[in-house]
Amino acid sequence: MLKLEKISARKGKFEIRDVSFQVEEGEVLAVIGPSGSGKTTLIETIVGVVRPISGRIFLKGKDVTNLPPEKRKIAYVPQNLCVYPFMSVEENIRFGGRNISFEEVRRIARMLRIEHLLDREAKSLSGGEQQRVAIARALAANPEVIALDEAFRGLDISTKEGVLSEFKEVQENERLSVILVTHDFEEAYALADKICVMNEGRILQLGDKEDVFFNPKNEFVAEFLGYSNVFEGYANGNVIETDLGIIKTFEQHTGKVKVYVHPRDVMVVREGKPLRRGIEENIFEGVLKEIIEKPNSSLILFDVNGVTIKAELPNYVVERLRLKEFLNKKPVRISLKTGRIIVISK
Repeated sequence: MLKLEKISARKGKFEIRDVSFQVEEGEVLAVIGPSGSGKTTLIETIVGVVRPISGRIFLKGKDVTNLPPEKRKIAYVPQNLCVYPFMSVEENIRFGGRNISFEEVRRIARMLRIEHLLDREAKSLSGGEQQRVAIARALAANPEVIALDEAFRGLDISTKEGVLSEFKEVQENERLSVILVTHDFEEAYALADKICVMNEGRILQLGDKEDVFFNPKNEFVAEFLGYSNVFEGYANGNVIETDLGIIKTFEQHTGKVKVYVHPRDVMVVREGKPLRRGIEENIFEGVLKEIIEKPNSSLILFDVNGVTIKAELPNYVVERLRLKEFLNKKPVRISLKTGRIIVISK
């Protein structure tokens, strides 16, 4: 459907270099990376706002590299949405597809649950409603691809969950191809089929979302995705000597390595509980030093042999295990989930 071949482009101080990927029909690709990594430059190059220095962009086999934005059949929803405040919702949607019938306007509005707002001025809408209008206007253009640049940013949690759910339903029903730029990992995981991680204008990892999030291939991607338990060590087969102690893996490794464990892959093990494979291999005892509470989970800090280990546990688990009673008291047993340990050669 959409194919990029070795695209390089520059906008001000931001640039992308040798970017190649493909988005199939009905597929969602989420582009993530730190600020300044080139995400917006990439999406603006795809839609035609920025001209590439080199490389080619193909849409359904047609070279669109030098076509203006209005001839590319790619709808663009930028960060600021560009909803026209003094137009009605219907007029905003029609602006995306000038010759669109009222029945089609209603159909699109119904899909996004804004049919009852068609006569309202856009300036009177909530943030979530404006978000839906911007997406409806993009759909009205009958595009081959929709490009979203932080289009869901700034919404409160409950509104965002509703908008994401509605957009995902529309995307699947309409078989839309989507490129999504976002800083929100949960948003990326909820919507995307594939994930592209960028830094300094280059793709560092591209693949299925499960593979990228749970199997980062290099140090930058691991640390960017929150693998904050990091140990340097020396591997011999499936045994790695680290400052934390011996860490065992299911795979074979040799030489100097870095071991990464995400806080979600650290669990508290109760005394006397039978342990299964994947949990029993990497048991450590540590002192619970701090509990940092968040709305749905808590970050737990343990001191294990002078090394800080971070665990992220749902709040109901913290309550059920009565972990607050262990603060700076007797040691707590923790497990690093063996199947989730990431080992990267140095």
